[in-house]
Amino acid sequence: MKLSLKLGLVFLLALTAAFAAGALAPISVAVGPNEFPEGDMITLTEVWSDSPTLEVGSRVRVRGRYTLASQTRARVSLSQTRTESRAPVPILPGSGREIAQGAGEFELIYEISQVGCMRVALNHATGGGPSFGTVYFGTPEQLARVKREVRGWIK
Repeated sequence: MKLSLKLGLVFLLALTAAFAAGALAPISVAVGPNEFPEGDMITLTEVWSDSPTLEVGSRVRVRGRYTLASQTRARVSLSQTRTESRAPVPILPGSGREIAQGAGEFELIYEISQVGCMRVALNHATGGGPSFGTVYFGTPEQLARVKREVRGWIK
Protein backbone atom coordinates (compact mmCIF):
# COMPACT_ATOMS: atom_id res chain seq x y z
CA MET A 1 0.00 0.00 0.00
CA LYS A 2 2.74 2.45 0.95
CA LEU A 3 4.68 1.68 -2.23
CA SER A 4 1.68 2.31 -4.49
CA LEU A 5 0.95 5.57 -2.63
CA LYS A 6 4.55 6.71 -3.10
CA LEU A 7 4.49 5.74 -6.79
CA GLY A 8 1.22 7.61 -7.20
CA LEU A 9 2.70 10.74 -5.62
CA VAL A 10 5.83 10.50 -7.76
CA PHE A 11 3.65 10.13 -10.87
CA LEU A 12 1.50 13.12 -9.84
CA LEU A 13 4.57 15.28 -9.22
CA ALA A 14 6.11 14.25 -12.55
CA LEU A 15 2.87 14.99 -14.37
CA THR A 16 2.57 18.39 -12.69
CA ALA A 17 6.17 19.26 -13.57
CA ALA A 18 5.69 18.11 -17.17
CA PHE A 19 2.51 20.19 -17.48
CA ALA A 20 4.19 23.29 -16.04
CA ALA A 21 7.24 22.87 -18.27
CA GLY A 22 5.09 22.16 -21.31
CA ALA A 23 2.92 25.25 -20.80
CA LEU A 24 5.48 27.45 -22.54
CA ALA A 25 5.59 27.21 -26.32
CA PRO A 26 7.61 29.00 -29.00
CA ILE A 27 5.90 32.19 -30.18
CA SER A 28 6.51 34.64 -33.01
CA VAL A 29 7.24 38.20 -31.99
CA ALA A 30 7.88 41.46 -33.76
CA VAL A 31 11.30 42.91 -32.96
CA GLY A 32 11.84 46.64 -32.67
CA PRO A 33 15.06 48.45 -33.41
CA ASN A 34 18.33 47.56 -31.77
CA GLU A 35 19.72 50.56 -29.92
CA PHE A 36 23.30 49.71 -28.88
CA PRO A 37 26.70 51.39 -28.80
CA GLU A 38 28.90 50.37 -31.69
CA GLY A 39 30.22 46.86 -31.15
CA ASP A 40 27.50 45.80 -28.69
CA MET A 41 24.58 43.67 -29.80
CA ILE A 42 21.75 41.44 -28.60
CA THR A 43 20.09 38.92 -30.91
CA LEU A 44 16.95 37.10 -29.82
CA THR A 45 17.04 33.46 -30.94
CA GLU A 46 13.94 32.05 -29.19
CA VAL A 47 10.94 33.48 -27.36
CA TRP A 48 8.67 31.07 -25.47
CA SER A 49 5.52 32.01 -23.61
CA ASP A 50 2.26 30.62 -22.32
CA SER A 51 0.50 33.38 -24.31
CA PRO A 52 1.10 34.28 -27.97
CA THR A 53 -0.03 37.86 -27.20
CA LEU A 54 2.24 38.39 -24.18
CA GLU A 55 -0.58 39.66 -21.98
CA VAL A 56 -0.44 40.47 -18.26
CA GLY A 57 0.17 37.29 -16.25
CA SER A 58 2.06 35.57 -19.08
CA ARG A 59 5.37 33.86 -18.45
CA VAL A 60 8.15 34.50 -20.97
CA ARG A 61 11.48 32.76 -21.58
CA VAL A 62 13.95 34.38 -23.96
CA ARG A 63 17.13 32.88 -25.33
CA GLY A 64 19.64 34.89 -27.27
CA ARG A 65 23.20 35.87 -28.02
CA TYR A 66 25.11 38.96 -27.00
CA THR A 67 28.26 40.78 -27.99
CA LEU A 68 29.67 43.17 -25.41
CA ALA A 69 32.52 45.38 -26.62
CA SER A 70 31.93 48.76 -24.98
CA GLN A 71 32.43 47.62 -21.36
CA THR A 72 34.35 44.92 -19.50
CA ARG A 73 31.26 43.75 -17.60
CA ALA A 74 27.54 44.38 -17.86
CA ARG A 75 24.21 42.89 -16.96
CA VAL A 76 21.80 41.53 -19.58
CA SER A 77 18.19 41.69 -18.41
CA LEU A 78 14.65 40.98 -19.54
CA SER A 79 11.92 43.39 -18.45
CA GLN A 80 9.03 45.47 -19.70
CA THR A 81 8.42 48.93 -21.04
CA ARG A 82 5.00 49.82 -19.69
CA THR A 83 2.51 51.89 -21.69
CA GLU A 84 -0.54 52.20 -19.45
CA SER A 85 0.94 52.72 -16.00
CA ARG A 86 3.70 54.51 -14.19
CA ALA A 87 4.01 51.79 -11.54
CA PRO A 88 7.54 50.46 -11.16
CA VAL A 89 8.40 47.43 -13.29
CA PRO A 90 9.63 44.67 -10.97
CA ILE A 91 13.04 43.06 -11.32
CA LEU A 92 12.44 39.33 -10.99
CA PRO A 93 14.77 36.44 -10.15
CA GLY A 94 16.00 34.86 -13.38
CA SER A 95 15.36 38.02 -15.39
CA GLY A 96 18.99 39.08 -15.56
CA ARG A 97 22.57 37.94 -15.30
CA GLU A 98 26.05 39.38 -15.38
CA ILE A 99 28.06 39.02 -18.58
CA ALA A 100 31.68 39.70 -19.49
CA GLN A 101 33.19 41.46 -22.48
CA GLY A 102 33.09 39.26 -25.57
CA ALA A 103 30.29 37.12 -26.95
CA GLY A 104 28.02 34.57 -25.35
CA GLU A 105 24.50 33.25 -24.93
CA PHE A 106 21.81 33.94 -22.37
CA GLU A 107 18.46 32.61 -21.18
CA LEU A 108 16.18 34.85 -19.15
CA ILE A 109 12.68 34.46 -17.69
CA TYR A 110 10.00 36.97 -16.74
CA GLU A 111 6.35 37.18 -15.72
CA ILE A 112 4.50 40.08 -17.35
CA SER A 113 2.86 42.32 -14.76
CA GLN A 114 1.81 45.37 -16.78
CA VAL A 115 0.59 46.37 -20.23
CA GLY A 116 3.46 47.25 -22.56
CA CYS A 117 6.11 45.41 -24.52
CA MET A 118 9.12 43.36 -23.59
CA ARG A 119 12.74 44.42 -23.79
CA VAL A 120 16.16 42.87 -23.38
CA ALA A 121 18.69 45.43 -22.23
CA LEU A 122 22.34 45.85 -21.42
CA ASN A 123 22.82 47.59 -18.07
CA HIS A 124 25.90 48.77 -16.22
CA ALA A 125 27.28 45.98 -14.02
CA THR A 126 27.21 48.29 -11.00
CA GLY A 127 23.45 48.67 -11.39
CA GLY A 128 23.65 52.44 -11.68
CA GLY A 129 22.19 54.56 -14.43
CA PRO A 130 19.94 53.74 -17.35
CA SER A 131 20.48 50.84 -19.71
CA PHE A 132 22.99 51.51 -22.49
CA GLY A 133 21.49 49.18 -25.09
CA THR A 134 18.01 47.79 -25.69
CA VAL A 135 16.07 45.64 -28.12
CA TYR A 136 12.27 45.78 -27.84
CA PHE A 137 9.95 42.93 -28.82
CA GLY A 138 6.30 41.96 -28.59
CA THR A 139 3.23 41.94 -30.78
CA PRO A 140 3.08 44.57 -33.54
CA GLU A 141 0.39 46.39 -31.51
CA GLN A 142 2.58 46.44 -28.38
CA LEU A 143 5.53 47.81 -30.34
CA ALA A 144 3.33 50.51 -31.90
CA ARG A 145 2.16 51.63 -28.43
CA VAL A 146 5.66 51.69 -27.00
CA LYS A 147 6.98 53.57 -30.04
CA ARG A 148 4.86 56.53 -28.96
CA GLU A 149 6.23 56.31 -25.41
CA VAL A 150 9.97 55.87 -26.00
CA ARG A 151 11.82 59.05 -26.88
CA GLY A 152 14.45 58.67 -29.57
CA TRP A 153 12.80 55.58 -31.11
CA ILE A 154 14.68 54.69 -34.28
CA LYS A 155 12.43 54.28 -37.32
